[in-house]
Amino acid sequence: RIAVTDSLTGLYNRRHFESVVATDLALSLRHGDTNSIMVVDIDHFKKVNDTHGHKTGDNVLVDIATLISRSLRKSDLVCRIGGEEFIVLCRRTRKDESMRIAEKIRSSVENHSFFSVSGTRIPVTVSLGVVSFPDGGIAMTVDEHIQCADLALYHSKTTGRNRGTHYAELGTIREVNQCDA
Repeated sequence: RIAVTDSLTGLYNRRHFESVVATDLALSLRHGDTNSIMVVDIDHFKKVNDTHGHKTGDNVLVDIATLISRSLRKSDLVCRIGGEEFIVLCRRTRKDESMRIAEKIRSSVENHSFFSVSGTRIPVTVSLGVVSFPDGGIAMTVDEHIQCADLALYHSKTTGRNRGTHYAELGTIREVNQCDA
């Protein structure tokens, strides 16, 4: 359990995520189910640590892990993949539903009251990138799907933060051809 769990948040880690998603990807291809992967990144997290200290930053991470978990269905999987980044597998979830879940996460974080250890309220938001598979029937690896979700996340970050973007919405500005599933 220690090898696949993040000690701070109690969520699973990237190693566990990759092994689970590999199986889910194979099942999706076999049965034609669409799943979605969502990358969630805390906006300006370094500023939280620099301004309020790492203990406050740790508290924010734990609170966000809880908020994400509460926004998901029992069949979904959330993992902390490092620093201020989380990844979610939404099983049997197409684009529209995955974006509803992304908005639920984004909104719950934005509306949550985060406080520093000294009691100061801290505004915290997240940006999200989402990809659904196997929408185009093209077989891609787990890493390629994560790369597509990262591109959508990057778009969310560069267009104002505190928003979610589905990879399919990137249209003609897609930066990696192999993501065109």
